[in-house]
Amino acid sequence: MQKYFDILNSQSDLRARQDALNNVVILLSEHAVAEETILYPVLRNTAKDPSRADKSLHEHQVVKELLERLRKMSPDDANFKALFKGASLVPINYLFKNNTNGFK
Repeated sequence: MQKYFDILNSQSDLRARQDALNNVVILLSEHAVAEETILYPVLRNTAKDPSRADKSLHEHQVVKELLERLRKMSPDDANFKALFKGASLVPINYLFKNNTNGFK
């Protein structure tokens, strides 16, 4: 995942950036489906704080909306660069790497 973020942040080749974005969307979509259909329902029933599952679902929705906005843009669009480089994308990287930590 990190290599795709690096490509999107630094690569000038439009095709490479588009491919990286497509890979990010695919990987995060697969990840989200697994968590939303398997992990979060279990957490709601077993966690000390079941509301954490709902919070994570909300975070997933925010990420999905952001990805959809990015997917509709060309990676060479100035708005794409601003959106990607802004703090808005930090949750995506955080969710992918750390989302299942802390649910006890």
